[in-house]
Amino acid sequence: MSKNIKDQKNGKGRKKSKKDIKSLKKDVETDNHKISIEELLQRLNTDQYMGLSHLAAKLRFEIDGLFSFCQVHKSNAIMDSFKNLVPQYATVIREGEINTISAEELVIGDIVEVKFGDRVPADIRILEAHSLKVDNSSLTGESEPQIRTTEFTHDNPLETRNLAFFSTNVLEGTCRGVVIATAKAIARSVGIITKPTAEDLAKKRGLPISEIDPRQASAIVVNGGELLEMKAEDLDAIIYHHNEIVFARTSPQQKLLIVEACQRRGEIVAVTGDGVNDSPALKRADIGVAMGITGSDVSKQAADMILLDDNFASIIVGIEEGRLIFDNLKKSIAYTLTSNLPEITPFLFFMMFDIPLALGTIAILCIDIGTDMMPAISLAYEKAESDIMTRMPRDPFEDRLVNKKLIIMAYLQIGTIQTVACFFTFFAIMAEHGFPPSVLLGIRHDWDSKDVEDLLDGYGQEWYGVSDSRVRTDCSTAVAPL
Repeated sequence: MSKNIKDQKNGKGRKKSKKDIKSLKKDVETDNHKISIEELLQRLNTDQYMGLSHLAAKLRFEIDGLFSFCQVHKSNAIMDSFKNLVPQYATVIREGEINTISAEELVIGDIVEVKFGDRVPADIRILEAHSLKVDNSSLTGESEPQIRTTEFTHDNPLETRNLAFFSTNVLEGTCRGVVIATAKAIARSVGIITKPTAEDLAKKRGLPISEIDPRQASAIVVNGGELLEMKAEDLDAIIYHHNEIVFARTSPQQKLLIVEACQRRGEIVAVTGDGVNDSPALKRADIGVAMGITGSDVSKQAADMILLDDNFASIIVGIEEGRLIFDNLKKSIAYTLTSNLPEITPFLFFMMFDIPLALGTIAILCIDIGTDMMPAISLAYEKAESDIMTRMPRDPFEDRLVNKKLIIMAYLQIGTIQTVACFFTFFAIMAEHGFPPSVLLGIRHDWDSKDVEDLLDGYGQEWYGVSDSRVRTDCSTAVAPL
């Protein structure tokens, strides 16, 4: 479970460019699982049976550092994970000999062997496998053991069978593989971790990790073992002080605690899962996301969103589409509400100041049913605004479809402008026919009465049948389009 937390204390959110948003929609790009084993070994300059020489391994370790490798986007620093998450030792073949070394000494191109009960020491391409099954639940949410072979079966590196990933457990069988990358590099490439952790800061400053204040680091990795010993206050402090957090190997109960801790801070929390164990967190989250293909029926029932293609990139597409629908509904509602004030004000003035009715009921029906309908519907087909995916998540208590801001804009801003324009047109046309505003006050009864045959205008002229005259028609025709 991972979470990117925006800084809400000072009201400033980390905005991402359109390029950053598009990059999040892409799957991890690598061909290490697609090319042949011979081509991969040649690229890494290693041998399947002899492995690297001690000198080559030493040089690579000094040049590249722990598990580092060249990518299009290089990580700022490669951190050590917590001791109970990272395997302490790895079985590696160098110069044809089997050695047991610290996992921290592995480099790209090393040939490693893993067996039942081991934790995979790095991201490896499978060279040989015998009844191998691994637990990928911490990466993909798949609760069932995953078979691993030498065959390339999927373009997505997380789905293909010829890759095994760092820190996943081997449940059955044995295998031999070549080190190609780290899970940290994948986490960085998909945007889960982009900032330094306390371990990174300690390595950069050349200090022991104990001398680094964890609150100085923007990113942190917490595993289930550590979370088990934490109090609620400690978990709240981690969420408060770090913008990027990765929770690894957590139990269903711990996932629920994480969700609740985030919600205590007023965060909008999304949880993904496919198994029965994920159901409590899916139900408790603001947005529960279940897998449509591999997900269990229980998880689908508990979720708010179901990914029909099991692709996490679809979450971003779905959120963007949801925000677009919400924005367009607000536009349609705002457009419809703006006509309320100029439609009701003529009736208020009609009763309060005894002036002729500026806009009749038939004209209002023509406006609402005729001219307003098509523009309001067309707003539903508006394209997304350029900043739609760089906004903070909306506040469910404030940012509703109809809120205070929309009411003020519809009635006090646009509605007022329309009302002033309508009455200006009304008074201008009435004055043009001889009835200036000073004459209109108090003549409503005589204006509407068919018995009055000598209604005087501002020029002293007498009007007969003014209620049925062209003056009323001209006023309604001019005011209605506004």
